[in-house]
Amino acid sequence: MGRSRVFLALSGALLLANPGGAWAQVRGLDRMTIDGLTAGRIALAKVCLPAILQARPIEALARAEGMLPASAASVGGGKADKAWRLGMGEPVYAVAWADGSCTTVVEKGAAESLRAVAEREILARPEGFKLGSTTVVDDGRLQRSIYCARTGAGWALASLTVPGPKPVSRTRALSSTVYLRSTPSPLCASGD
Repeated sequence: MGRSRVFLALSGALLLANPGGAWAQVRGLDRMTIDGLTAGRIALAKVCLPAILQARPIEALARAEGMLPASAASVGGGKADKAWRLGMGEPVYAVAWADGSCTTVVEKGAAESLRAVAEREILARPEGFKLGSTTVVDDGRLQRSIYCARTGAGWALASLTVPGPKPVSRTRALSSTVYLRSTPSPLCASGD
C-alpha cells in the first residue's frame, strides 16, 4: 500500500472516530513529515515563545500547530511535565515543564542553521531580547547562549543550547528554554 493510500486511510479513520477534532489530528499527521528546521521554528516561535511571553496555554498552541501529544519521558520529563511532537525523521518537541517554562527540543538537524533561525525568532520578539552570555559547558559538549528581556512582570530569558566543540553522538541539535523570573539574572549582560 502506497504512502498516500496509508495517509488517506488514516485520515478517514480519524474523521470517523473523532469528527469534531479530526482536522487538527490530520494536520498533525501531515506535520509529522516536515523537516527539523521548520518544525523547530514552529515549536519555538509559535508555541514556546508566545506561551511564556504572552501567558498563553502551551497545549492549545501546540495543538493549533498540529503537534501531537508525546511522552514527556522521551525528552527527560517527569509525570508533571507534558510534551507535543512534530516530525518523525527529525523529531521536534515542545515541552511544558511543571515549573512553568517551555522548551523546544530538536533531536537531529544542522545545529548552526537551527541556532540561527532560533536566534532570529528570539531577537525579533517585541520584548526586545538581547544576548546576555554565551558559554561552553559540560566539558565542551554544549554551547549555551542566554537572551534576556525586561517584561512588565520582571525578566524573560530564552536559552539556546547547541552542540559545543566536543559533542557526543547523542547531543541534541538544539534545545531552547523560555522562562520568566522576577529578578535580573547574572546570565544577562548589565542586568538586561
